[in-house]
Amino acid sequence: MVMARSIRARLYHSCMAGDDLSEKYLTLPQIADRNHWSLKTARNRQHEANRRRREGQSRPGDLPEPDHYIGRTPLWLVQTIEAWEKQRPGRGAGGGPKPRR
Repeated sequence: MVMARSIRARLYHSCMAGDDLSEKYLTLPQIADRNHWSLKTARNRQHEANRRRREGQSRPGDLPEPDHYIGRTPLWLVQTIEAWEKQRPGRGAGGGPKPRR
């Protein structure tokens, strides 16, 4: 959680400079909270989404690409995450073993 504090500090300093990023952007820990995931799960999902995008095999439920970065910290617009949450496949969609023939 120390990393999340440093992100918040950067967002705070950015806001003090007149740029209200904290209202517009979400960090990975905030996305994890919104989706009831652990931070480790959110990081794994981001890593897998990035890998699949690089390989040209992205899936509908993958985290979208970040809209902005502060250093190496990815940030997503609130609207981007809200749209992604609405179009995500439901629980278990596409998973599980293939049916026997």
